[in-house]
This record gives sequence, structure tokens and C-alpha cells, in this order.
Amino acid sequence: MSLANRIEKLEAKLKPQEDKVTFYGWADCEWKHANGLTRAENETKEQFFKRVRKTTDSKFIWCK
Repeated sequence: MSLANRIEKLEAKLKPQEDKVTFYGWADCEWKHANGLTRAENETKEQFFKRVRKTTDSKFIWCK
């Protein structure tokens, strides 16, 4: 095993884990409200998720 391979494996092992945020909702929900925020009419679901994520440090977000 070369030094480069060892360093690569160590970097992968020591790399900080990204926080995963889980959004919960009902199967037919429209994703209009979450954590006190309301989704704008022209805002995509992904943009809404990013905005909600910026305003909270919660790991679990309830949407309706």
C-alpha cells in the first residue's frame, strides 16, 4: 500500500460526517408549511427545504 493510498483512506475516515436532515409529511401533503415557515407560490419544494434548513438546526422537520 502506497503512502498516497494510506493518506486517502485516513482522509475518508477522518472526514466530518454531514448532518442529515429528515423531512416528514403525509403521502399526499403539499409541503406548504414547516417549522413556522410558509412556502411561497413560486418557490420549488427544494428551495423551500433549503430555506427551512437554514432557519433550524433540527434533525427532523415536520411538513404539512
